[in-house]
Amino acid sequence: MSTTAFILYCMTIFTASIIPGPSMLLALTQGSRFGWAAGAMSALGNVIASLVQGIVALLIVVEIGQLSSTVLWALKIAGAAYIVYMGITLLSLQGFGEPPGEDTAPPAGNLTAHLWNGFAFAIFNPKALTFFAALFPQFVSSEPISTPALATIFLPIAVIAFGCFMLYVTAGKLLMRLLGATPHIGKILGGSIILAGAGLLLT
Repeated sequence: MSTTAFILYCMTIFTASIIPGPSMLLALTQGSRFGWAAGAMSALGNVIASLVQGIVALLIVVEIGQLSSTVLWALKIAGAAYIVYMGITLLSLQGFGEPPGEDTAPPAGNLTAHLWNGFAFAIFNPKALTFFAALFPQFVSSEPISTPALATIFLPIAVIAFGCFMLYVTAGKLLMRLLGATPHIGKILGGSIILAGAGLLLT
């Protein structure tokens, strides 16, 4: 991949990653409710899911050439159901307290749950699979891919996905300072996530 192509590749991934969606709404919620540590764990889960989706999409493009509509539909239903469920759990919140400080580490069990939420929100969204399946043929040759080439393909995905997620976590912390005591903040964020889950079925 040439330098120009690599820059364009990274810009395309950044544009797709920074657009608000279910995962970014989760990042906003994590930042407002739990702070940096939980947000970073969810970001890591999001990165793992993005890499898994990227690898699957690359294998499909190279070996099969297209994605199964049945698999995509099953992922869409499962993802929408999970996202709506997470939104419902937020509706009853009456306001957020101060999130843990930077020196306060949540218990390991909580960190595992945050990792899973970040992973699940991303892995059940078939849009990423279709995005990668459309993106890779534009930048990846059909020749056998070397290890350095694989790093060129997947390292930007990991770095950009993590960075964009943490930007939304930061925005969530700012939102908490502004609206944390608002009794309707749970309904606002929960309703937004529910709408995102419902919208997944309609797209």
